[in-house]
Amino acid sequence: TLSANLIKCAAEGSADERLIRSLDWTITGKPMNHDCAAELLSYGSSSGVDTYAGIAMGLIAHKREK
Repeated sequence: TLSANLIKCAAEGSADERLIRSLDWTITGKPMNHDCAAELLSYGSSSGVDTYAGIAMGLIAHKREK
C-alpha cells in the first residue's frame, strides 16, 4: 500500500525532497551542498536505498531503450 501511494504521488509530481535531490544529483552530476547518501540512509531502515536503486534501474532501462 505504501509503495502504491508513493508511486501515485510521484505520478502526480510529488516526492520526498531527499529522493528529488538524489535524482537531481544522479542526472546532473552537479555537486550538492549536502550529503545525498546520508539523506538516503535516513529514509526508513532501507527505503531510501531501495528507492534509489529502483530509480537507478529505471534510468538504466530508459537509457537502453533509446
